[in-house]
Amino acid sequence: MHITRSLLLLLVVGIQVVELSLQTVGERDQGSSGVAWRSEYSKLNVWYATFGSNMWKDRFFCYIQGGQVEGMTKPCTGAMDKTLPKPEDILWKTYRHRLFFGRNSSVTWGPGGTAFINPKKSKDQAYLLLYKITFEQFNDVMFQENGIDMNSSTPLFSLHDLKSVEKKKLMTLPAIEKGWYNTILYLGKKRDLPVLTMTCSLEIYNKFKSGELPMVGAAKKYAEVIIKGLVEGELLTEKEAKAYIHKAETKPL
Repeated sequence: MHITRSLLLLLVVGIQVVELSLQTVGERDQGSSGVAWRSEYSKLNVWYATFGSNMWKDRFFCYIQGGQVEGMTKPCTGAMDKTLPKPEDILWKTYRHRLFFGRNSSVTWGPGGTAFINPKKSKDQAYLLLYKITFEQFNDVMFQENGIDMNSSTPLFSLHDLKSVEKKKLMTLPAIEKGWYNTILYLGKKRDLPVLTMTCSLEIYNKFKSGELPMVGAAKKYAEVIIKGLVEGELLTEKEAKAYIHKAETKPL
């Protein structure tokens, strides 16, 4: 009887070990498909260049840490990695791209247009604020900009895409074809890191240009946030910032 009990005990322990091993393997497999890309992408830095409300740092930080600022109708979930960029990793730059406002209303700002830039270079000059963030955080900003759940087993914008856009300069992502900010624009390098922004596709831009899609003045609170960013960044006076937005709202594409 003693031997039988010992054998039973060994059998039970053996079964538990097998179950635990299977559970561990399952968790490992889930991790490799669900979060492995995050671990890899968190080690790579890029510059995220923004031309709209994210030029006000307090508003952009909502995309990193979650929450909302005055004027927003709903809070942001925030990135998985909530580490903010250092002050020395935030800088202003101008690019030869046309700022304009389109769409009739947005979930975050209500009635009124939101900001886009022409995917192609133009004679116009746009102000952009650059944030050095991880490639993982850049993907999380894109998830939120396009209203997509971040609990994804794959990134929206992959390392392969990054290498490709450095050559092509422009890439519309099929995975978010219907998203408003579904196109990555490569703006060169700064301190040996790629500078990336997101805007509408060239196809959608041409629809704005033809009038098929409406160019609409910026939502009031949205415009106020952009002005705050430009003024607090000591780039423009309030009067100059308002004139900059008015020109973007009214000048034909």
